[in-house]
Amino acid sequence: MSNIKEYDIVALTENIQAAHKETRQSILLRRRQLGTVLNVL
Repeated sequence: MSNIKEYDIVALTENIQAAHKETRQSILLRRRQLGTVLNVL
């Protein structure tokens, strides 16, 4: 089970293929990028 909560700061440990939320275009999220959790699914 993950302890990740809304507004936590996270760093990717591997590259991840994703889709842009508004345009649905394919994007690559790169390892070591930082971000803030906005929604926990």
